[in-house]
Amino acid sequence: MLEHVGSRGGFVKVRGYRVEPGEIVSAVCTHRGVEEAAAVVVALPALGQTLVCAAVRRTESALTELELRRHVGGLLPAHLRPGRIVLMDRLPRLTSGKLDLTMLRRHVEEAVGT
Repeated sequence: MLEHVGSRGGFVKVRGYRVEPGEIVSAVCTHRGVEEAAAVVVALPALGQTLVCAAVRRTESALTELELRRHVGGLLPAHLRPGRIVLMDRLPRLTSGKLDLTMLRRHVEEAVGT
């Protein structure tokens, strides 16, 4: 189960645990093949509301989702691991340069087949 705790701190509640998506992003970004990442909450048919991480590979990297999941699994406890990891060419940005969360959610939902 996943529920929003509020936008003030950017926290979500995952299976009874209070989680900051930034913690997940930080762990994903420690992999040498990741250039940048972001985490969003989406509704997945099989998992319901879940936290999904979108990661951008470095140009020279042949990183796979499985490899990244193993990496994150060694860094984060089970309740902090994202339900899915989606590899992208780039994260969508607004003209201001900020992350476009609406477009990111759309891209993630398309990638996971919702």
